[in-house]
Amino acid sequence: MGVEKFGEKIMKGIEEARKEIKRKIDWAISTLQAVFKFPEPEEKFPLITGKPSFFERIRGKGKFYDKLSYVILKVLRDECPKRGGVITLSDIVLLINRGREDDPLTPETILTALKNLEEKNVIPKIKTLPSGAKIISFSPVELSNDHWTVLDLASSKGWVTLEEIILKTGWSTEKAQIILEDLERTGIAVRDAKYERGLRWYFPSFASKTKLKEE
Repeated sequence: MGVEKFGEKIMKGIEEARKEIKRKIDWAISTLQAVFKFPEPEEKFPLITGKPSFFERIRGKGKFYDKLSYVILKVLRDECPKRGGVITLSDIVLLINRGREDDPLTPETILTALKNLEEKNVIPKIKTLPSGAKIISFSPVELSNDHWTVLDLASSKGWVTLEEIILKTGWSTEKAQIILEDLERTGIAVRDAKYERGLRWYFPSFASKTKLKEE
């Protein structure tokens, strides 16, 4: 397959994946909205203010967590399609705390809201990679252990090379290329062939890691 045809195939796959990711999150928002009678998804929901009460923190549930869950889903709807449907807890924390830098919510508070969504089967199960990164995946395709292995390798700095994957997994070149191409088709990985850096695959799901490593 020529480079141009391959590129067209990748772009078509990414566009289809984005539509499916958005559809999944729209369903999650509608489900939660029906339960808690929040504003319609099209309406702008106010930024989450305040913090959970003492009793809410003990129980891990309550009106604050219900509102926070809804705000998280709206953030996911905006961000996940850009990241192939995969996003880390650390990036969710950064996004939720925009505008409240003087009084940020802790990762534990946000994780509690996510676990409440998980319990309601509104979002997929939260996955913890060997690196310790917590991931939520709305990917339209089921990710295999091999896909998760590459994500784990990328989680520390936001990108990987083909050589790095082969060295750390013992896979053949062909297998490593197939897995990377799978991730490209859904937008989870983005190929970057800049000459001065060599060929790398960047992972928008680890956007904050990439920025830190390159500063």
